Amino acid sequence: MSKDFANGSEESAMSEKKEIELKEQNATDKHKDREEDRDKHNDKDKKKKRDDEIEYKIFEFETKNEQNKKETYKIKMPERVEAKVLLPFETLEEQQKSKKAKKLWTLSDGTGFVLRESSKMLAAYLPTLKRYIKGKIVLELGSGFGMPSIAAIKNGAKYTYITDKDPLVLNLIPKIFEVNDIPKHKYHCQSLLWNNWTECQALLQHLESTHPHQFIDVIFCSDCIYTQKGTYDLLCTWIYLFWKYFHGCQQQIEKERQRSATTNTTTPNYLASEDSIEMSDTSNVSSLDSFLSTLPNSFLLQSRFRQTLSCEQIDLIYSDAPVVILSLSHHLFSDNPHNSFQSYWQSFLRSALSFHFHCISLFSDSSSHLFIFSYDDRDLFFTP
Repeated sequence: MSKDFANGSEESAMSEKKEIELKEQNATDKHKDREEDRDKHNDKDKKKKRDDEIEYKIFEFETKNEQNKKETYKIKMPERVEAKVLLPFETLEEQQKSKKAKKLWTLSDGTGFVLRESSKMLAAYLPTLKRYIKGKIVLELGSGFGMPSIAAIKNGAKYTYITDKDPLVLNLIPKIFEVNDIPKHKYHCQSLLWNNWTECQALLQHLESTHPHQFIDVIFCSDCIYTQKGTYDLLCTWIYLFWKYFHGCQQQIEKERQRSATTNTTTPNYLASEDSIEMSDTSNVSSLDSFLSTLPNSFLLQSRFRQTLSCEQIDLIYSDAPVVILSLSHHLFSDNPHNSFQSYWQSFLRSALSFHFHCISLFSDSSSHLFIFSYDDRDLFFTP
């Protein structure tokens, strides 16, 4: 009897021991599972943090203060950001033929996620043009990371528009500008497809709401031209964005014409367009076309225009419109520039001179040219 009781007690103790061991094992397993889950969560956080982190390189530039003393300022800029490209890079012609490409065209082709040499060069040139930028409203087309825009703000620009067709690139701008201590009230990011009147109009409406009765003073872009159609789209975009300025300029010209008539002075080199255009509707592109079509021949190139694009010299190019164009050509990346690009830009320059731009700055790797268009300012000289 006592033996059976002892065996029963021993079995009960063994059972309790196994039960305790099982509970301990379960607790250990749960603890391991929790640790593994925590490790996985930490790994995800680390990966997300790595994905969100941007490596910056510091670029130093030189400018002059109001006392004409040299000063340096720094711009922190990523050289490359890894991003998922939604649309494989193709030629513009291939993209336009593809139905799928048309749907994705407003997304990303990856071209804006690399800091281009031309952006660095344009940012280095802008301090030289400080008097044309200080206190002005400027706009960058195809901004990418927006290095020239930061340089413009550092050199006294009142307000800057940063535009690109890639919304993924534009999402990086606030972070990059914050790192460079650029306050949010100094800039505005906006998606902008070239030769798209709707998007240009949206930008002009924002301009009117934030800076009533003011114009975009300077437009610049760097390394944005890859095809002939790209040049056409760029030129159309300039015209759209300056449409508000065209309208104001036309009224100014009309006043000058009337003044000349009443004071019996020599007729100025420019004439007013038709009176019916003076109060034309600036809200649609058709009225812009009408306005441009009525510009007299004096807005086009006349005998005082001389054009010789050279990789060795600086040329001032005049027209009867109050326009000066400084064409700077030099070997930046190659000792043998492509002749096709030379003739290509000659054609572009002729087209550009057909309009009286207020002020445009363009620099392109592809053509190794810097074009600066300045309205009514004859003393714009520039040396590399």
